[in-house]
Amino acid sequence: MDLATMKKYIAYARAKCAPVVTAEAAELLAGEYADIRQQAEGTARAAQALNAGKEGTNVGSVVPITVRQLEALVRITEAVAKASLSRDAGPEHVKEALSLFKKSTLAAAQKGNGVGDVLSPDMMARVKACEQRILKVVGPGQTLPVSHVKSQLRANGFDEGAINAALRVMDSREEIRLVDERKMVRRLR
Repeated sequence: MDLATMKKYIAYARAKCAPVVTAEAAELLAGEYADIRQQAEGTARAAQALNAGKEGTNVGSVVPITVRQLEALVRITEAVAKASLSRDAGPEHVKEALSLFKKSTLAAAQKGNGVGDVLSPDMMARVKACEQRILKVVGPGQTLPVSHVKSQLRANGFDEGAINAALRVMDSREEIRLVDERKMVRRLR
C-alpha cells in the first residue's frame, strides 16, 4: 500500500470506526488476564522456594500483569479491530492483542524492567537522577502539567531524552501517573 493510501485508510479508520469489545471477547480477556496472573504468581512462589535462605536473591523480578496492563490490552484489542475496520472487537482481535502483548510488554517485564537493556550506563544514571528530581518537583498526591515538570528539569540541566525515559519508567512502576492525554503528571506515592 502506498503512503497516500495508507494515510487515507488511517484517517478513515479514526473517523468512522469505534469498535466495542464483545461479551465473548471480554470473557476471553478476563480469562487470559487471570491465567497470566496465576502463572506469574506461581513463578514467584517457585523462585521464593528455590532461593529460600540465599542472601542477595531478587525474588521480586517476576512482574505480574497489573490492572493497568489489562486496560492496555483492552485498548490494543480495540485498536486491532479498528485497523481491520471492524465494528466489534471480537475474540480474533483479543488473540492478536495478546500475541502483541506477550511478545513485547510481558517479555520485557519478565526480563527485568527492560530499560537497562536499552540504555547505556551513563544514560541510566541520568534517568535515575532525573527520577529523583521529579520526586522533588512533584510532591506526593500533587498533579502538575508535564510541561512545567519538564521545564523545571531542563532548567536543572536534564536533557529531553532522560526526562522522557524517567517519566515512562516512573509511570510503569506506578510512582506517577500521566493523565489528561499525558499532559499532566500525578504523583501517586
